Amino acid sequence: MNNVNKEDRQIPIWFFIGVIVTFYGIIILATGIYHLFVPPPRSVALQELHADVWWPLVLLAIGLIYTIRYNPWRAKGGEEEVEAVCAETDEKATGRS
Repeated sequence: MNNVNKEDRQIPIWFFIGVIVTFYGIIILATGIYHLFVPPPRSVALQELHADVWWPLVLLAIGLIYTIRYNPWRAKGGEEEVEAVCAETDEKATGRS
């Protein structure tokens, strides 16, 4: 018999992408805030737009959405989901439909 437990779930790649994008957002936002108070010695084009402050906020929002949405440890249905998958697996193994 093929049993499926909560420990057997795979972690979605989108969860890791969300974590990485969130991390990038935090790092770039910290740099942008630092550059607000200590301007870099050489100016870049369109520096007055402060893209290093608002763009990381977009990255943070997207990253957190993906991290929360695809969190593998979030309760999605608990035991009922595991029991349904086990019953379906048992049916396939015994040849019943």
